[in-house]
Amino acid sequence: MVVDKKQLEQLGAFEISQKMLALARKNEKSNIFLNAGRGNPNWINTLARLAFARLVQFGVQESRRTINNGEMAGYVETTGIRERLEAFLDPDDNREDKFLEDVLTYIKDDLHLDQDDVVAEMTNGIIGNNYPVPSRVLRNSEVILAL
Repeated sequence: MVVDKKQLEQLGAFEISQKMLALARKNEKSNIFLNAGRGNPNWINTLARLAFARLVQFGVQESRRTINNGEMAGYVETTGIRERLEAFLDPDDNREDKFLEDVLTYIKDDLHLDQDDVVAEMTNGIIGNNYPVPSRVLRNSEVILAL
């Protein structure tokens, strides 16, 4: 597909985007087309999704430590939560758990953040507990995003 520069100048941003997507789909090397644009990708990172699911499991387990009343559970306790997460993980037999263990190592060795605080923040966030007030990005997440 040949695109004329004069024609492109007449198009809006979304129309140009559609033309570029069409070109990418019909690339010369016949590579698989990965669309990561506009929040509707045609692919997912399976390791990250499965690690997310493991963290949800851990979060529910942690919540049951403070309130365990049928389908109701409480908040997570920050003190010692990193150690409890490490005890929950099985990195030798589970690729997702190894990924989460590597995250813990990165938090400690590279970011020098308090591991209990970060794990508690991730755990509360993943189970939808304890939103920040005023509404904003979570404190440790803000540090990570600023890198």
